[in-house]
Amino acid sequence: MTIIENKDGILSDTISAILVTNNAYDAVILADGTACMVSDSVFKDFLNEQDGFSSWQSPDDWRQEGSKNIVEAADTYGEWVVWYDKEGKLHIEDDFKWEERKLFYSCNA
Repeated sequence: MTIIENKDGILSDTISAILVTNNAYDAVILADGTACMVSDSVFKDFLNEQDGFSSWQSPDDWRQEGSKNIVEAADTYGEWVVWYDKEGKLHIEDDFKWEERKLFYSCNA
């Protein structure tokens, strides 16, 4: 695996999933290549994820769109809101957008 850093020095091989937004849609980008468009149920599943996203599936695969790693894919899809590391810890990149997304999807996490 090629290890790439994002603008803040986060290594791509430490990331399990990234929630991004681009003002048109939200997406969850997974390390295995999966890209899921976010709905209410996907957002709630993202918040409550327990198995490291191993059971998530989608017909969308960011590797087929030319991205080389999860960091590059997330940057292509939109702005980072939050991300999970491989240990399951949630990291908030943008507090305002995170609160806005939770409100939009009616979650009180």
